[in-house]
Amino acid sequence: MMKKILVVFLLLVLAGNAFAATIYNQWSGGGGTSDWNTLANWNLGYVPFITDGTNVIKAGFKTATGPVITAATVPVPEADVITLGGGSAGVLTISSGTLNLGQYLTMGANVTESGTLYMNGGTINTGQRTTNAHLFVGQKGPGSTVYMNGGTINLVGGVGTTGNVRIADQAGSGGTLYLNAGTIYANNLLMPFAAAGSLAINGGTLVLNGNDESAVDALILAGKVTTAIEGYIVDAVYDGTNTTVSAVPEPATICLLGFGVLGLLSKKKK
Repeated sequence: MMKKILVVFLLLVLAGNAFAATIYNQWSGGGGTSDWNTLANWNLGYVPFITDGTNVIKAGFKTATGPVITAATVPVPEADVITLGGGSAGVLTISSGTLNLGQYLTMGANVTESGTLYMNGGTINTGQRTTNAHLFVGQKGPGSTVYMNGGTINLVGGVGTTGNVRIADQAGSGGTLYLNAGTIYANNLLMPFAAAGSLAINGGTLVLNGNDESAVDALILAGKVTTAIEGYIVDAVYDGTNTTVSAVPEPATICLLGFGVLGLLSKKKK
């Protein structure tokens, strides 16, 4: 009886390992287009997918001309993990449409690599298969950059709510996130090696689960979370459920606006 139980246990372990097999599929651009769904653009000759029940697919980008995802892309692009790296700071551009990820998106996963993400619109949903749903802007290597000019990055809408924005995640890493427009939903904002990381909120919004006011305020005070909008400061506000981080008019600007309104009213009375 014990032998039968042991055999069943081993079979289950082997089955679990088979499911966990990861295959790396790198963008080559060999199809001559920027279309994610062109088979010849991938070095394995097929487009990535989250899982087929046996394998999970990691999509890698190491060229300066990666795919451009649009709403016209059918089916919806997906992969278990996306990694942007290589010597050319592998590029991914999302103009519209949706990208679903089984786990996370990482940039600069190796110490000599970096990546660039252009988020001009559309949606990224991470954590569709596991709770490991982070956005790494510089995981190990320096120089990774996110230019978010629109759209939505949702790190908490999948299996769990553990998707964090992680900037300059390990020693020697570095990264910058320009949140110019659009919204990022995340569990936490983390800069483990903040000296080499920065977040510039220039019109977009970061929404964090729970009360992260003090943690964000510390990063603002350290000059790691900033805004380039003249007359504005970065503010973190907890509403009882989420902490919203955005650029708001600084008090002096509000006072000047108030005086301006009073001046106009005074002129009208005359």
